[in-house]
Formats: sequence, C-alpha cells, structure tokens
Amino acid sequence: MSAALLLSIVLALTPTNEVAPARTTAAGILDAALARDASTPEADLVLLRSAAGAAIDSLGTQRIATLIERDVLEARWQAAVDVTTAAAQLRADLTRFASDLRFEPLMEAPQPPGFPEPTPIHEIRLTSYPSYRLAYADMAGSSDGSAFFKLFRHIQSNDIKMTAPVEVTFDAERMQQTRMAFLYEGPTQGQVGDAGQVEVVDIPAMEVLSIGARGNDSRQRIDSYHALLLEWIAGNPDYEVAGDMRTMGFNSPMVRGDRRFFEVQIPVRRVEIEAEPEAEPVIRQV
Repeated sequence: MSAALLLSIVLALTPTNEVAPARTTAAGILDAALARDASTPEADLVLLRSAAGAAIDSLGTQRIATLIERDVLEARWQAAVDVTTAAAQLRADLTRFASDLRFEPLMEAPQPPGFPEPTPIHEIRLTSYPSYRLAYADMAGSSDGSAFFKLFRHIQSNDIKMTAPVEVTFDAERMQQTRMAFLYEGPTQGQVGDAGQVEVVDIPAMEVLSIGARGNDSRQRIDSYHALLLEWIAGNPDYEVAGDMRTMGFNSPMVRGDRRFFEVQIPVRRVEIEAEPEAEPVIRQV
C-alpha cells in the first residue's frame, strides 16, 4: 500500500468538520498499516516503511518524525541481514510510536491560570510560564515522601486545592533533588513567607526548554532527557541556561505505568549580545 493511499484512507475516516492534528493523523496512518497482515516479512517491511514515510510527512518538523525515520533506517540495515527480524522490530517500534502519538496526559488536577499546555511526548519546545506562587519543602537529606506529606498537610490546613503539576527542582551539578513544590491555585492566594515546614514564594515569569515524557520518572530517564535539553541549548547559541533543571509531574501514585506523564525542563534566557563599540574617528594631521 502506498503512502498516499494510506493517507487518503485516514483522511476519509476523519469527519469533514474536524481537522485532525498532525499527531492524530500520523497515528491513524500507522494504525491502518499495523492492522494489515502482509503475506511475507518482505511485504510487511515494505508496508510499514511506506506507512512510516506517510506519518513522517504528516508530522512535519516535529521531533518524533526524526525518531520514526531513525528506526526505519535501522530496519533497512537489519533487513540486509535478517528481513524477518527487521520487519518484526519495525512493527514493534511503530506500534509504540502510534501509542505515543495518541497519548494525552491524564490531568488529575487543574493547572494554575495561564499555564501552558503540556509538552507533547518526545518533543522539545520553548515554553513560557506566567508568574505563580508555590509552597516548597526541602528534599536535601529527606525522602520524596517526607517532602510530599509536608506539602500535603500545608495545603489541607490552609484549604488549598491540589493543582498540577508537582514541581521538583534538581541541583544542576550533582543532579540531586533539592526541593519539591505544590503550586497555588493563583498568584494572589495565601501569603508568602515561612509557613512552618514549608516556605511560600512567588516565582517570576520565565521561559523554559521542555520535553514531554511518558511513564515513570526514573533517575536514568531524567538524566537522558536533561542531556537532550543541554544538547539543544548547545546547538542554539541564542539561548543559555538560566536556572536549575526541574521536573513537572502530573500524576499521583495511583496512576501507574504508561499512563503517567511528566516534563523535564531547564529555565533559559536569550543571550544578550553587546553591540560592538563604535570606532573612534581617525584624525589626520595636515
């Protein structure tokens, strides 16, 4: 089946009064191919590569398109050795990508007003945050649970509703958790200052570089996403790091496995380039 035919099938199934987002369209293209049974591994590989190409075209410049293209290229090399293994691996990869493209974060609590939409899975993007208020508990020398319950008791005793996400800040050099924070419902709620076991502070508006992730926020995964963000900054000299890395977790412990969603973020700012000083005029002696 050609890429054009796959795309036409997906668009024909889309209501005419609704324009499907690129990720939904790409997921539909992959699903259509994955649902077909090819007669041979060779035919399956041709079908899957065609579908992947159509999905990549629909995704445009999104980073996930590059990841799909990478796996298609790996399958081509593997097919030179073992076409059956190559087809099976590409089918597994595209099944995972289709699931990621369909994924929508489970929002168990509202975000503060003016907060941006979560960053899509696999994507790296610049995101702006308005100023907001939060309560934080130090995590140095304590467990995640200790900080969490300090914050939970604080919002309960002050009649503050739980919001999302939960913010965890990391020391940039040692990559250790330094504090956990619950965000207030609005920037004027409550009062800033010492509140017993937690501190309430105002956070100024900022720009961050963010990547969306699915599953558990293990240390290994956080490290790898942090490295991707630093790589982006190194390749974009107009920006520089402006604060410690943080994670934004959207789900409670009751949400498990692939339903969980979090973001890894680095505050950034534009590099101010100083203007070259004007050269003093040359005075000729006559």
